[in-house]
Amino acid sequence: MGPLSRRSLVLGSSISFFAFPKSEPEQQYHFATDEYEIRMSLEYHDNEPNRSLRFHERSTDRHFCLSLQGEENRNCVGGFTGSIAVAHYRISPHVRSESSPVLREYVRSIDQSDRVPVRPPFERVIQVQHGLASDIQVFGYPDNSSDGSNRTQEPDDAWCLFRQNLYLKDKTVPFLVVHWKHTLTRIRVLDVIPENGTWRVRQER
Repeated sequence: MGPLSRRSLVLGSSISFFAFPKSEPEQQYHFATDEYEIRMSLEYHDNEPNRSLRFHERSTDRHFCLSLQGEENRNCVGGFTGSIAVAHYRISPHVRSESSPVLREYVRSIDQSDRVPVRPPFERVIQVQHGLASDIQVFGYPDNSSDGSNRTQEPDDAWCLFRQNLYLKDKTVPFLVVHWKHTLTRIRVLDVIPENGTWRVRQER
């Protein structure tokens, strides 16, 4: 069985892992548009062996788990080998508003190794709650070694490149373009490109 690439959107608030140490300090970006200020932070959890995909939404104290298809609290992965990344977004309007901003993404595969099937492009809406949203990205496979089965070690050379366009409200042009590289041992953002009037305030690390 080849590695599985799954991207699951978690709605609202900041997400933390149970006992998942970060592989390196968070990357932080600060952008602005005519209407919004956007802070994006990236955390990476590399090469996680035999971990369940369990999370904690801190602002609501909600606990949940995920399947590799992104389902919450259904068919949850009991053991997982691969890598995880989380992008956190904090979106603040320049002018006080009663309505929450809407964040959308359009993702397409740019390239991948031969062992990974081509995934068709997809578009999703990320609801923003209290100005916060999180995007969990997973690349790996279920690890059944904990149940006593003998699993052949998967080669670690599988990879995918993704382009993620991010949109605010009903805009037809993206305010950010993010390029991701997924491998079994690590997921990383290759670059973050401001688009269409977005300007970078600063990048922190």
